[in-house]
Amino acid sequence: LVDRLTHRISHLRQTLDDVAWDGQWYQRASFDDGTLVGSHVNSECRIDLLVQAWAVLALGDTLHSRQAMQ
Repeated sequence: LVDRLTHRISHLRQTLDDVAWDGQWYQRASFDDGTLVGSHVNSECRIDLLVQAWAVLALGDTLHSRQAMQ
C-alpha cells in the first residue's frame, strides 16, 4: 500500500508540474478558451499567492515551490 501511494503521489506531483507550472509559478486556472489566469503571461492577476501557497503545502519543498514563493 505504501509503495502504491508513494508512486501515486509522485505521479500527481509530475502531473501538476506538467499542467500548472508556467515556467515561473503555478497558474490558478484557465478560461474555456484556454486563456490562463495567474500566469506570468497575464497583464492582470499575474501571480496568485493562494495557488503558490497551496503548491508549497501540497508538494513540499521542491524547486518549483521555492521559485514560486520568491
